[in-house]
Amino acid sequence: MNRISDENGYRYAALHLAEKGTIGQTVVYTGGTYTRRLSRYPELVICGAGHVALALSTIAQSVDFTVTVIDDRSEFAENSRFGKNVTVICDNFEHALRALPGTYRWYAVMTRGHKDDETCVKNILKGTFMYVGMMGSRAKIAYARERLLNEGCTREQLDAIHTPIGLAIGAQTPQEIAVSIAAELVQERSKLGCTYLDAAVYDALLYDRKKMTVATIIKKEGSAPRGAGSCLATDCAGQVYGTVGGGSIEAAVISEAAGMKTGCEPFVKSYGLSSSDASGLGMVCGGTVTVLFEHVPPLE
Repeated sequence: MNRISDENGYRYAALHLAEKGTIGQTVVYTGGTYTRRLSRYPELVICGAGHVALALSTIAQSVDFTVTVIDDRSEFAENSRFGKNVTVICDNFEHALRALPGTYRWYAVMTRGHKDDETCVKNILKGTFMYVGMMGSRAKIAYARERLLNEGCTREQLDAIHTPIGLAIGAQTPQEIAVSIAAELVQERSKLGCTYLDAAVYDALLYDRKKMTVATIIKKEGSAPRGAGSCLATDCAGQVYGTVGGGSIEAAVISEAAGMKTGCEPFVKSYGLSSSDASGLGMVCGGTVTVLFEHVPPLE
């Protein structure tokens, strides 16, 4: 990948998020500044492909996680069980975890037994991660914890693991347990205070070499469809990635982005959703969003 000198630009963020996890940036525009903390879209690795894993893979995708499932049992690690949007790896856990590229993932450990759970946790703790949760009864977790301590893991490392995994909502069925885990993932993600780049925007910044414009909502008032941090990108060929909510506001933002000239300094513009537009979307009243436009140079 090319070296990008603008450390406050979106292209720089996309190129470096894999190694940094999160990046703080301050963008200066006419009349003010905008500070953001960016993270790439969260990747959840589920160790184990049983019934809870199957339910969790669906729910996690619905709250904007990409999902990878690992299991060494071919009858469980089947692409047809999880669908085309889930990466399914049939391999032993240690090898599969070591082979995963990149860092700063989220991990849900729910294998068929404590031995495989321990193997997964030991390998995860060797790297950098955003979240680790382990499923099991308190007795099973206590037993696994003692074994991991004896094998060299520190108490501080083990204290970072969410055990038992999930929020305490009285879950019983695999689907309910998956809901409790997904809720905990969302709760932990919100604590980070990050803006997660839309997957389509992130990929465009990495692989679309053409010059682009990224439009980001930096302020929302009223009942606008999307909040601060939502962004879309357009390239010089007219391709659009991501969304700021659709409708008349998005159409106006895309038009403005298409007209942004190369080298133009960042600027902001406000857009209002009229009462009639809001009514058409099923909202009680309209709202206003302030959008920051930034030019993104091409990759040479």
